[in-house]
Amino acid sequence: KRLKNITQSLLLLSQADAGRLPTNPATYDLSADLSRLIEDGEILCEQAGLELEHHIEPGIIIHADRSLMRQVFQNLLSNAIKYNRPQGRVTLRLAIQDTQSVFTVSNTGPAIPAENQSRLFERFFRGDSAHNRQTDGFGLGLNIAIELARANSAELRLVSSREDETVFELRMNE
Repeated sequence: KRLKNITQSLLLLSQADAGRLPTNPATYDLSADLSRLIEDGEILCEQAGLELEHHIEPGIIIHADRSLMRQVFQNLLSNAIKYNRPQGRVTLRLAIQDTQSVFTVSNTGPAIPAENQSRLFERFFRGDSAHNRQTDGFGLGLNIAIELARANSAELRLVSSREDETVFELRMNE
């Protein structure tokens, strides 16, 4: 299963590298679509002993490939849960800022070291030390997320990471 996941991820990334990532953009209600992510998040957070907060502005419409964007949101949520502290919190927000839809995910995990922050979106980069790893993964999640965001004319970035809060932001055009 792990090998299949790696293979699928690498195929997706090679298509993105070649500018041949198949997209099927459509106009849809992102606010409504995020309800599935929130349901998944509630289950996963409960299993991990975390609290999930969400503040989703209703009626936000975007034009993007729904399935690719879902993968971006799922990768961000997965990381927020995976790299959190015990009894921590994950917060999801969606709002309009200026003329863009802005999705943020924050968690109460430890700060990402400053020397790792510029490398977070690199393929296969894992900021935790190999002997100290307590999480599964291949170092592809954020790289896939940023490539899928770009394919949908969206911008994904790390906003901040300080002790007890890390925030990622995804800006999408309406």
